[in-house]
Amino acid sequence: MSIPILGAVATSEYSSVKLPPGWAEAATHANPIFYMTNAFRYGLLGSGDMSMWVACALMLGFVAVLSALGVVAAAAWGGWVA
Repeated sequence: MSIPILGAVATSEYSSVKLPPGWAEAATHANPIFYMTNAFRYGLLGSGDMSMWVACALMLGFVAVLSALGVVAAAAWGGWVA
């Protein structure tokens, strides 16, 4: 018996990204978890929705953008929140 995990279901773990309508496909590509799942699938199975290197590059891009936003937010609020 398989118990699905919400994050895995929400990130196309069990279906291809090409199945939903166009707007849902675009929303899926805006989700960083999609790229993590795709890189894991590529490493485990040798195939995925995109190249592992593209997925890794996009994950690094998400990390850079979110880190920059965190630094800007911390500076705007007067320092780091403990």
